[in-house]
Amino acid sequence: MGLISNLGRGVEELYSEPFEGVLSGDMSKAALGLGRGVIGFGKKAAFGIGGSISRMTSTWYVGLRGFSGR
Repeated sequence: MGLISNLGRGVEELYSEPFEGVLSGDMSKAALGLGRGVIGFGKKAAFGIGGSISRMTSTWYVGLRGFSGR
């Protein structure tokens, strides 16, 4: 669930940052907004994927620990 939420926020940032620059009428601000949007999307995607992997491996650890009897 966290992965989907982070990806959704990343996609929102990907289009909202350049859109604000376009609305201002300055194409250099739109280009900077696009750069910020891409970086923000990358960060949120990496955070979401990392968190999901962490939760998955934690669950596996608990399951294997219970299976081994320790």
